[in-house]
Formats: sequence, structure tokens, C-alpha cells
Amino acid sequence: SIILPNSLIKLQNECFYECHSLEMIHFGTNTQSFGDNPFFDLTSLKTITIDQRNTFLKVKDNILFTTNDMKIITFLKGNTEIKEYKL
Repeated sequence: SIILPNSLIKLQNECFYECHSLEMIHFGTNTQSFGDNPFFDLTSLKTITIDQRNTFLKVKDNILFTTNDMKIITFLKGNTEIKEYKL
């Protein structure tokens, strides 16, 4: 697992590439943007949590969204039920 610091604003391109054993990520208060494919090939991720004071991100139904532009960042493996979302 990894707890990202409150000072982290942007995740870089493919920053978790080949982190095959990473199962949990916690985002701090200021993470708000992402480079290309930050979760590429991250197949073991099971849990995403976000500091409750973070106004830029949210998780719903194991899907990570940005709240500012309502973009889907990633969804966790095992989320097999397709739902309709209004962005």
C-alpha cells in the first residue's frame, strides 16, 4: 500500500507501472491531476481511498473520478457491474 502525501498535486505518466503488488492507494488532500496512464498495468489494486478534505477527487463504486471536470481516472478490477453515470 502507499499513502500519497498531502503535498502531491500531480501523478506523472505511468507512475505505478509494473507495481504488481500494490493493492491500496490513499490520496492526500491536494492530489488533483494525472499524467497519461498513471495506473497502467496495475492489476492488483483493490482499494482507493481519498482524504476527506480532498475536493478534487472522489471514489464511487470502485471508480476514481475527478470532481472538477468529472473525468473517470480508473476503475478497479472486479468492478463487473456496469452502471450509468452522469458526468
